[in-house]
Amino acid sequence: MRWPLWAARSTSEPMAVSEPGSWPQTQTPPPRDWTEDQERALHAIGQHLEEGGRLVFNTYDPLGDIAREGLASPMRKDLDFFDERTGRAVAVYYSRQVDPQVQIIEQELLFEEFDEEGVSLGRWLSVLQLRWTPQGEMAHLLERCGFQVDALYGDFEGAPYPGYGEQVWVASRA
Repeated sequence: MRWPLWAARSTSEPMAVSEPGSWPQTQTPPPRDWTEDQERALHAIGQHLEEGGRLVFNTYDPLGDIAREGLASPMRKDLDFFDERTGRAVAVYYSRQVDPQVQIIEQELLFEEFDEEGVSLGRWLSVLQLRWTPQGEMAHLLERCGFQVDALYGDFEGAPYPGYGEQVWVASRA
């Protein structure tokens, strides 16, 4: 029997471990309705926004990435950086799984730290879940939560939004 693997690590729901065969798997309930979380957050922000204030935030619609790479990408190197706190080099690798039905991207990020001679000091894995929201859905969600959209840009420089990729939203209370 195959056990479903749900990556709901960012929720407060308890996780259970089962052992089909000799390999344990982590199993959790399916993710809840993420739009409820988005609505609660937007309502709370609206309550604290001063008169005339604006909400500026960015989201990302991965449709361009999905068209290029498909619904899954294998582990590959992303970048190297220098950790100023430790004085060590760190390499970052990532893989991605996309569930278009619930608009969730799960990225596994593998970090590897190196000493001054380039010897690996260890690796650690971080799992990040992101829900993407297409332009029309976000505009509707903002309106439902008492905001009006003042602008939508395709980057932080104010470029037009091309229909996918970076979304920089500017909204005010309606």
